Amino acid sequence: MSSTRISIRRICIFEKIGSKYYYIGDNEELNWFAAAAKCIKLGGHLASVQNQQEFNAIRAKLTKPGYWLDINDLAEEGKYMSSTTGEKAVFIRWDSINPNNQDNAENCVELGINHDYEMNDLTCLYRNNFICEKKFDN
Repeated sequence: MSSTRISIRRICIFEKIGSKYYYIGDNEELNWFAAAAKCIKLGGHLASVQNQQEFNAIRAKLTKPGYWLDINDLAEEGKYMSSTTGEKAVFIRWDSINPNNQDNAENCVELGINHDYEMNDLTCLYRNNFICEKKFDN
C-alpha cells in the first residue's frame, strides 16, 4: 500500500504593520456589518486604531477608495464607539468636513481616499473595503 504525503502550508493573511497585525481587505467590498463578521471569521475584528503611529502605518498601505474601521455611533448619534471594546473610540482623526451624518444616515466610520484616508462617517450599508486586526501570541 502506498501512502501519499500531503504538505499543507499555513498561509497567514495578516501582515505586521507597525506593531500590530492587519488584513487589508482590498479585493472584497462588504457593508460594515458583513465586514465585521468577516473579520471575526478570520479570527480578528475590524481594525481599532489607537494612536497616530498606528494611523500613519495603516494609511501608508491603503490603495482603494475606502476601508471600514471598528468605529460607529449606532447606539447614540455623535457618540463614536469601538465595536471591538464597546468603549468610546480612543483615536479619531476626522477630515475637515466630518462627521456630518449626511441625510441622518451615516453611522459607521471609514478611511476614505477622498478624505486623504482620514476618517469619514458613512452609511453602514455602503459596500467598502475593510481592515481587520488580529492579535498573535508570541
